[in-house]
Amino acid sequence: MKAFNITVIHESAPMIVAKAQEELVERMDPGFWDPKYVDVTKQLLDFGAIPLREIAERPVSGYRSGKLEYKAEGPIAIVKVGDILNTGVDWSQVDFLEETSPANTPNRRINQGDILICRSGEGGAGRGKLCLAYTLKFPSCVHGHVYRMGISKGLSPYVVIFLKTKFGQLQIQRCISGVGVPELDADDILNFLIAYPSEPIPRRVAEEYTKLGEYHSRAIEAKSKMLKARKHGNTTAAERYQVEYERNLKIARAMLNDLIRQVEEIIEGKRTEIEPVDCILKENQS
Repeated sequence: MKAFNITVIHESAPMIVAKAQEELVERMDPGFWDPKYVDVTKQLLDFGAIPLREIAERPVSGYRSGKLEYKAEGPIAIVKVGDILNTGVDWSQVDFLEETSPANTPNRRINQGDILICRSGEGGAGRGKLCLAYTLKFPSCVHGHVYRMGISKGLSPYVVIFLKTKFGQLQIQRCISGVGVPELDADDILNFLIAYPSEPIPRRVAEEYTKLGEYHSRAIEAKSKMLKARKHGNTTAAERYQVEYERNLKIARAMLNDLIRQVEEIIEGKRTEIEPVDCILKENQS
């Protein structure tokens, strides 16, 4: 991806920009050329960022050709936009499919370590919604509004954290700028610039991600027990599990936000190493 020249004539809505005609083949809508997007591209190129396509498989979306028949139980879970939390997949209320469902094809099956990206849908692409499939509670496939993307071994945690930083989120917002219905294209995703620092930063991010991943898993397990207790009318148990769910999810979110902050500071040159995210627990206790 190259840097572009841009002249801003009027920044407030409606924004007016001046571009050379040969550069307008990329995108015609002025929002795409908003200075905040151009600036982040320049900053990433100065960092030596690489296109995501160099370390990622082509994103594959779920079945979109017709209506699917969902079940409360079954051999194959289907992960939809609503099942994707910032900290991971919410397995507590996923729908299921039969083995013979047209949505259950090998290329749509989720592998542990895949990145799940909302390509469209309510509260999905427009909010840059994505997560890491840290663990798989069930054999699963992606819904039509969700991409699954495999990443080079060991790099998934760093890539998903980077895409959640302002540097990743601004690239997502740029791609859907000027689009009527927010929707991410697979080629756009592959063209995202990834600020990929040298080791040990990616490895340290992966190590710290396991901590928040464990708290996310505990939260979802508690939520599953809470829903089961409610179904059986056990109010006392349901309330206990709800407290456990909310506590663990809060910790996972705090760790995630801390990791995002640290990666942003690495890119901005404000720090040189990744500190343990469980320092948050010690701070809260003190």
